[in-house]
Amino acid sequence: MMENVVNSGTGQSAQIDRPVAGKTGTSEKARDLWFIGFIPQLATGVWLGNDDNSPTWSASSTAASVWHDFMTTAVRGMPVKSFQDLPNLDTRKGSIKAKPINPGRVVNGEASRSESSSSSGNYYPEEHRSNSAPAEPARQSESRSSEPSNSTPAPAQRSESSEAPPAAPEPAAPPPDNVAPPELPPAEPAAPPVTSGQPQSAPSK
Repeated sequence: MMENVVNSGTGQSAQIDRPVAGKTGTSEKARDLWFIGFIPQLATGVWLGNDDNSPTWSASSTAASVWHDFMTTAVRGMPVKSFQDLPNLDTRKGSIKAKPINPGRVVNGEASRSESSSSSGNYYPEEHRSNSAPAEPARQSESRSSEPSNSTPAPAQRSESSEAPPAAPEPAAPPPDNVAPPELPPAEPAAPPVTSGQPQSAPSK
């Protein structure tokens, strides 16, 4: 398909006497002119345009012609190779089965929950879902449950982690070096020695 672009399409200016495939491209008012072409050994892209995004008043065939001039020099010395043959697609069978969905029930690019459940065989019709309880009574029940009850609440369990450990006693500071030691009381006089052979007299009061 992409070889036909060069052989008989808009990229005929890119022919270089060997198998070539590619695609031309032109943006609005010819502001961008593209040609992306390749051979089995090399791929090259060419862009033409103005820096201020103004129209070029040209065509993408000009980009294909520039590609031709570059590749004529780039492929010198390269052997001529052909692209691989197309595989036989007639014998292939698809392995993915399409699952139809209701376009009206697609939200943000995804099918609704009812549609996804229908693909698995569990489909709930609209009438069944309409009989389900609305969400408003559930909100009222939640608000009633938040009202204080007459029952005595259970005492809160004390958490061991909340109790602070007892503070360790601070060590006593050593006395400063320039303080004199305290004065001691005078010592009592020692008793007189006892001599042998003489009775000891009692001390007078």
